[in-house]
Amino acid sequence: MEDGGFTLVKKGRRSRGGPKPCASAARDCGGGGFRYQRTAAAGATTVANLAALQLQIDAAVAEVERSELWSRLAVLLRPLGPLEGLVCLGVGSFASSASARYQLALALLLRQELQHVLPSGAAEDGGENSETLPRHLDVYDPIFDEAELALLHARGCRVPTRNEEGRRAALRPTLFFMPHCGRQLYANLLQANWGAAPLCRLAVLGNSFGAYADALTDAQRERSAGWCRLTRAAPWVAEQPCGEAPGARSEFANAFNNLSLHTFAPPALPMADDTCWATPFAAPPEDDPLVRRDIIPASAHEGCCC
Repeated sequence: MEDGGFTLVKKGRRSRGGPKPCASAARDCGGGGFRYQRTAAAGATTVANLAALQLQIDAAVAEVERSELWSRLAVLLRPLGPLEGLVCLGVGSFASSASARYQLALALLLRQELQHVLPSGAAEDGGENSETLPRHLDVYDPIFDEAELALLHARGCRVPTRNEEGRRAALRPTLFFMPHCGRQLYANLLQANWGAAPLCRLAVLGNSFGAYADALTDAQRERSAGWCRLTRAAPWVAEQPCGEAPGARSEFANAFNNLSLHTFAPPALPMADDTCWATPFAAPPEDDPLVRRDIIPASAHEGCCC
C-alpha cells in the first residue's frame, strides 16, 4: 500500500524495486543491516548497533563517491547554479536494506557537494550570505524507526515531524532526491509547485518522468492530461538520465536504476501568464486503470491530486 505516495512495506512482504524489509526485528539481514527492538532494555545494544550502522553508511558513502554514477551526477549538478535547499524523500529502511543505504549515502554526498557551490557574493567564512547554503538535509520516510531517526539526527539531517505527502513548496531553488518513489508522490510535489516561477525553482532527482509518459498509450496520455499533473507537465521537463543501466544485478544498480535529473525552465516551460496555469484539473475518473493501479489518494478529504 502507499501513504501519500510513499510505499509502506508490511512485515513478510517485499516492495518491488525498493528496499527489502527485514523479516525479523532482532536478526541481521539485508547485507548486514540491523533492525532494532523498541525496548528500554535494548538501549546499550542499540548504541552498539547504531555505531555499526554508522560504519555501514560510511562504507556506502565511500562506494558511491568512487562510482561513475557520482561522477556523472556531479557534472549534471554544476550547470544548475546554486541550490539552496535539499530534500530527500522515500529512501526506505536503510537499517535493513543495502539499496536504501546507498540512496542515503547519495543524499549525504549531495549535501556535501551543494555546500561547495556558493551563491554569488556568499562568503566562505560564514559571512552574512553564507546562510543561503543548503546546510541542512531534510530526510523523510514514514517507515523510519527510532534507530534510523537517531542516525539521521547524528548525521546532521533534519526529519520533518509530519508526513507532508510530497507537498513541499520550493520557496528557493531546491533539489528533491526521491529514489523509487510512487507516481503519486511526484504528482503531489508538482501540485505544491504548480506555476512557472515555482517549477523553475525545482530540480527532481528520481524516477524518469519520461518513462512514466512512455508507459502510456496515446489515448491514455490524452485522457490523463486532464487530471494528472505528472502527465500535463511531461512536455515541459528537461530530463537527463544518470542512473545505472537497467537489468544490472546488484544492490547498487537496484538503488539507482531508472534515475534521472529533472528541471523546468523556459522556453519549454510556459510563461507565468500563460493560460495553461489557470486550466483546472478534472477529478480522476474512477474507472481509469491508471487511477486504480498507481494513483492512490493521499487522504480521504483531499482525494487524488495528480
